[in-house]
Amino acid sequence: MESIPVEIVCQRQPAADAIPHVLFSQVDNSEGLTRAVTSTLGGKVTNSPTEATHLVMTRVARTVKLILALATARHLVSSKWVSDSAVAGQFLPLDNYRLDVAELNEQFKCDLHQVLEAPGRTKLFEGKVFFVTPQVKPACKDVRQMIELGGGVVEKNPRTIKRIREANAEKPGSYVIVSCPEDRVIIQPFIQKTKHAVCQICTTEYVMQSIMQQRLCIEPHIIKWELGS
Repeated sequence: MESIPVEIVCQRQPAADAIPHVLFSQVDNSEGLTRAVTSTLGGKVTNSPTEATHLVMTRVARTVKLILALATARHLVSSKWVSDSAVAGQFLPLDNYRLDVAELNEQFKCDLHQVLEAPGRTKLFEGKVFFVTPQVKPACKDVRQMIELGGGVVEKNPRTIKRIREANAEKPGSYVIVSCPEDRVIIQPFIQKTKHAVCQICTTEYVMQSIMQQRLCIEPHIIKWELGS
């Protein structure tokens, strides 16, 4: 757990156009870290990824907040940045506090710090329309937000087979269903007797790994058509 001084003397407030908006994920001393950021150092703590400039973590893990922050935040930093800044009485330069994401980079074949620099990260899913079934993991609302932050559109109800075919005829691969085996009853109507789906039906890994790699990689995540048997 990061130790936060009981009394913090602020030596310098951040400039008005450089106030850190901090989103915490996988931290132990959230109360102390929040107090340091907001009460003394002049930063802000947010629960909204769209407002966050800094994602702060103690333990590195592929959390929903991490995936969402990849579309909006500017920095991934260790919680030690906050605790050391509290001791110093001002927000310290980030150079020595970049979050060590080497294991995630290796596991998912990505470069998460580089993703933050990607100019098209808010347009990754642009031109695509999604339907997300209710029992997916992460939660449907989180997957929806991931897609929308990446420029995609999520519709509340699935389209008819006719409309799906029309959309994909006009622009191949533009309509995608994100689902899971638990929602096989919902998937069933979209799988024909030949076990070919009327559109691409994939797991949430398609959404998350596309964001992490900043490229659309659907093939490894298409649900096997045995669900339709």
